Amino acid sequence: MHKAFIHGVRTSEQAGILCNFDDALRTLAVILACQQSAEQGRPVLLSELL
Repeated sequence: MHKAFIHGVRTSEQAGILCNFDDALRTLAVILACQQSAEQGRPVLLSELL
């Protein structure tokens, strides 16, 4: 998947990129919040990470 992203950046061809940057950033924030919540035993707000 990372190869498709790099190719898209280099060539401006977006066919292999499955989502936009904002969606990818929000998805990563959710994953990191889940991990941090499990480690710390408390709810983690997305606003803490974005």
